[in-house]
Amino acid sequence: MFKDAFSQEVWETKYRDKHDHTIEDTFRRVADAMASVEENPSLWKKRFYDMLSDFKVVPGGRIISNAGTEWKGTTLINCFVAPRTPGNLDSIEGIANNQLKQQLTLKSEGGWGENFSYIRPRGTFIHGVGVDSPGAVKFMEGFDKGSEIVTSGSGLAPSRSDAKKAIRKGAMMGVMDVWHPDIIEFITAKQTPGRLSKFNMSVNCTDEFMEKVIAAKDYLSDPENTREMADEQYSWTFKFPDTKHPKYDKEWDGDILKWEGNGYTVNEYRTIPVLHMWDLVMQSTYNRAEPGILWLDRANYFNPLKYFEKIFATNPCGEQPLPPYGCCDLGPIILTRFVRHAFGFDGIAAFDFDAFAKSVATQVRALDNVLDVTYWPLPQQQAEAAAKRRIGVGFTGLGNVLS
Repeated sequence: MFKDAFSQEVWETKYRDKHDHTIEDTFRRVADAMASVEENPSLWKKRFYDMLSDFKVVPGGRIISNAGTEWKGTTLINCFVAPRTPGNLDSIEGIANNQLKQQLTLKSEGGWGENFSYIRPRGTFIHGVGVDSPGAVKFMEGFDKGSEIVTSGSGLAPSRSDAKKAIRKGAMMGVMDVWHPDIIEFITAKQTPGRLSKFNMSVNCTDEFMEKVIAAKDYLSDPENTREMADEQYSWTFKFPDTKHPKYDKEWDGDILKWEGNGYTVNEYRTIPVLHMWDLVMQSTYNRAEPGILWLDRANYFNPLKYFEKIFATNPCGEQPLPPYGCCDLGPIILTRFVRHAFGFDGIAAFDFDAFAKSVATQVRALDNVLDVTYWPLPQQQAEAAAKRRIGVGFTGLGNVLS
């Protein structure tokens, strides 16, 4: 079944269960687990197995690794997004509570995405104890270290013969909004080697910010206008809620638009040219491949569930914006498996849309079953999934199909 040694090595080190002798055993194990909640398990086991063994689909890594195994404390969900529950969210208790949920999720081999813009910026005076806050990025270091410890294993050798070959290393996404006063520290954090190494990082560029960037770029398209003139005209101001506001402890959930919409006080910090911010992101991305960019205003605008949820972050790889406690239950269709009479052979190249449609329907059912089969690290994650049945049947191989 393997065409190269590397593929076999990946299976053996990452996805093979100790009871799997061949890749077909892995496919049967996964198919069994996904079919176990069906009224006719044997029928759906065969359909799921046929899809897997013919490589029409690739389930998410946690599904392949953990479905049908004895490791009942491991999840089949690749990733989750952090909660945003108001009520002392920006406090030692609130931050530590989120970190506890992060570690419980990572322990089960789920990934973690969190927008840290709810944490007050570095230097904010904490009136109850008379000191300054270390800031959002510094608190991220605690999450980073927690990920390292929870997913490190013992490091002892030889490992137990009855253990998993490897625990999934902590996969995390750290997000910060462009309005947050710590955003420059966030953007440049990975210029220091080894800092926040367990995180992928993304800057959330709001519609307001991007409109200013575009306006400044358009302004510079006129050769009579200089960068100095653009910097004077197009600026960006960092802000954060007034932490002394009587509603802060009870209502602050990191949503600055909602806070301002309620007419609550916002403190403005320093102002810089908007293009300086944009250039800093581009330079940091060029130097260290971090941070990435998110447009969560756009994600929320196009979200069909926007009438009762709001998205603040994504999963660790950034391909799925999710609401608080949202999950990644993913499994793409491999498009190349539906090409008939490929270019270069006799006959007319074609795509088998009928077979493709049947495979999509089967994969939808398989991933929906995963939501009922999996272990959930937190009850809130299970409740969120049960309420919306969110799955992701994407595709891969489009370039190969078209070529």
